[in-house]
Amino acid sequence: MDNSEIAELFHRIADILELQGGDLFRIRAYRNAALTIQDLPQLLTEMVRQDPEALKHLPSIGPSLREKIDELLKTGALALACWGSDPA
Repeated sequence: MDNSEIAELFHRIADILELQGGDLFRIRAYRNAALTIQDLPQLLTEMVRQDPEALKHLPSIGPSLREKIDELLKTGALALACWGSDPA
């Protein structure tokens, strides 16, 4: 997945959480992460390939979202067991 695809997915997750009346902090976290990712000058896949710890240095992306990005980069998909209880 490229940066724009990941950013778009995070925007969609934020939209769904918002429609479900989800936690505003989580919604904002997904939106902020999407903005950070879409504005990166380098592909996340390249960043992580060059430095496996690169995600830790990105603003607005905490441990939970780093795990989701890592999953997306490795599998091209994101498994969410239950939107309502997804800890992000």
